[in-house]
Amino acid sequence: MVDRHRLEMLRLIDPADRSLLDVLVAGFLSEAPAMRATLRRAVDNGDRWGLQAGGRRLKGAAMTMGLPAVAAVSGEIETLGAAGRVGGARVLLSRLDDELERATTGLSAATAALLLAHPPAAGPP
Repeated sequence: MVDRHRLEMLRLIDPADRSLLDVLVAGFLSEAPAMRATLRRAVDNGDRWGLQAGGRRLKGAAMTMGLPAVAAVSGEIETLGAAGRVGGARVLLSRLDDELERATTGLSAATAALLLAHPPAAGPP
């Protein structure tokens, strides 16, 4: 699920520049796999601090982009890391994969729809 109101807020940062929203979305879509891989390494290495920091980073990025389900699972992973319960994160990583897949599809579609609904203003004649 994508919070379309959040995307609209991001678009309104500079409504004249459509590329800003595109850059933010592209940045999330390109960075999310690396953030996910960092979490996997933290679990594999028993690195509670890496798990906590990685969960927090992905949670923040997901919240910024209006992806509450990704943020929620990432927050749970962060909490497990803070508690030192690294092994419990393995199940959450599977849920995170599912949520990231849905988020990727939903974010691309929602962004395209939003930008279609707000075409760029015509320039001077």
